[in-house]
Amino acid sequence: MIVVIALGLVGQIQPIQDKVKPIASIQLPQQLVSEPLPLTEAEQRFFDNPALPIAQKQRFVYGNLSGSMLLVASSAWQAHHPPELCLVGNGFKVDSIKPTLLNQSVKARWLSLQDGKRSATYWFQSPQGTTDDFLSRIWDYIAHRNKTWVLVSVLFDNEHNPDSAEIDNFASAIHDAIHQSLTSAVSGQPSAVSGQWSAVSHWPKVFS
Repeated sequence: MIVVIALGLVGQIQPIQDKVKPIASIQLPQQLVSEPLPLTEAEQRFFDNPALPIAQKQRFVYGNLSGSMLLVASSAWQAHHPPELCLVGNGFKVDSIKPTLLNQSVKARWLSLQDGKRSATYWFQSPQGTTDDFLSRIWDYIAHRNKTWVLVSVLFDNEHNPDSAEIDNFASAIHDAIHQSLTSAVSGQPSAVSGQWSAVSHWPKVFS
């Protein structure tokens, strides 16, 4: 009951984005082959809100891994959500969800889907680190409203082992690219990476 009341009070706080600098371009590793995917109508409606999120959806291939990846950047927690809700809404059966350390830098949640036939993972990332906990993301907003966070949500085409070296390498590559972007924005350093965000807001686009 206390949590429900707290979330209700937090929900009354209006999103603030005017103090947030646009994040720098994200340079994905060369071994990750990607192409843009359009946001669904439902995704466009969700991200078109006063929180001013910027969202990018990609189809990717990374070694033996393939799937889709959604990145959503915003300072306001209202722009983010637990991705399992979207998976269920899109017709996926969620078998299990568990906190998982994909590597020393990425604290994520790992999902088994479709009777073990597919896997998914997500985490929330700020310049200071990562969390798999949406409530932690909300509490941080209360204390640091002008801090940019990126939601990383990955849906794999097949089942994978979260403890495998390929998942470790994949998570490290994505984490490091986002960390470089976020820390460049905080320090005010210009990015040498060209590219644009495909987004619903007016911030610069990210991927080339």
